[in-house]
Amino acid sequence: MSLLQLKWLGNHKALLVLLLLFSFIARVWNLEHPNSFYFDEVYHAYTAEAYARNDPAGYEWWHDSPSEIPYCTAPKCAAYEWLHPPLAKLIQAGSIKILGDQPFAWRYPGVLFGMGIIILLYLFGVKIFNSSRLGLLAAFIYALDGLAFTSSRITMNDTYLAFWVVLSLYLFLIKKPLWLVGLVLGLAIATKWPGVFAIGVIGFLWLVKEVRGIREIRVFLQKLVFAFFCFFVLPSMVYVASYGQFWLQGHTLEQFGELHQQIWWYQTNLKAEHPYSSRPHEWALSLRPLYAYSQGVNDGKEVQNIYLMGNPFVFWGGLLGVAYALWYLFKSKLSQVRSKHHFFLFAVLATYLVIFTPWFLSPRIMFIYHYVPAVPFLALILAWFFDGFWTKQKLLVTCHLLLIAFAFLYFYPHWTGITVSGWWDLQYYWLPTWR
Repeated sequence: MSLLQLKWLGNHKALLVLLLLFSFIARVWNLEHPNSFYFDEVYHAYTAEAYARNDPAGYEWWHDSPSEIPYCTAPKCAAYEWLHPPLAKLIQAGSIKILGDQPFAWRYPGVLFGMGIIILLYLFGVKIFNSSRLGLLAAFIYALDGLAFTSSRITMNDTYLAFWVVLSLYLFLIKKPLWLVGLVLGLAIATKWPGVFAIGVIGFLWLVKEVRGIREIRVFLQKLVFAFFCFFVLPSMVYVASYGQFWLQGHTLEQFGELHQQIWWYQTNLKAEHPYSSRPHEWALSLRPLYAYSQGVNDGKEVQNIYLMGNPFVFWGGLLGVAYALWYLFKSKLSQVRSKHHFFLFAVLATYLVIFTPWFLSPRIMFIYHYVPAVPFLALILAWFFDGFWTKQKLLVTCHLLLIAFAFLYFYPHWTGITVSGWWDLQYYWLPTWR
């Protein structure tokens, strides 16, 4: 009897539990390494610490860094991060209050939010595409992607944004109350401004559904007013409320306005260079990852790296899935064969594209972590692609899944800072642009 015929492989819930257990252990193992700020933790974790102390400086753009900062590897290596809304940092501050001011505490909430995305992707398959196999495939693909994995282990805000965006689309597609969708969208923009992309795409999807079902203009206009409240007013209220600590500390409305002027000026006028900056097409093609942490040990004979990069078999396979999904939807439009399944696929594909493609217009310096909120939808599209070919191409799909699993285990030291010899580290750079 072949492995593919074993009965336990048909128990998708049991497989999901095993996947979640493996994913959690892989994410929390050695989470406290390095025992210092690394990459943008010098902003995010440092500010979360200020929030945990209820220090107003965490919101104030005019402060210089102290010369001596715990968990800093050099004088004045950290600075307050006021360029993004506070929600993710408030969650990290709550973890610091509970677990103490230590690297594990700053990073642990990201692990939980990453695990939440895995569960949501499984629910997409079960509740929306009516396929537990598709859900399990999506959960598996996302759980073993390198960019999703590394971004959930660092104190930044991209995994939190990804979670809120996935949750908002899920709630919309299972027809939860629109105000609840709007509430979650508010949490997205309270995490990072690109959450507004999710408001745009879900608002568009709502409009498409309602226009197709118009029977009475008066009723439609009433729905439109309520939708405006849910998609614009309510998220704005949540956004302002996320600054609750800011208000309670005695900051004024004038300071709130000036803070946002500073944010807008910085985001639109930033002129900087970085050896690992990249453009959006390089993210999708997995052409330009970046070092979040690199440390030589034993006189440079060994190295520790934390490398933000996608699992190449997820990223490259995902692009094939995106191309096929576009062709599939185009073909169904021409043939006039459309169903809820087509709308759901369109919703996932549209969200992926709207979360990702606006970055092509951005003039500012960018990095691969800006792609993080799009990765769950890439995983869903690839899972849909695999699920459709499962019956006729089971061996081919299984081989690709095994390549994804192999790549995760192979790159695991490269993604977690495990010490490896210098000669072994050299073989991780498959492409010249990965150096």
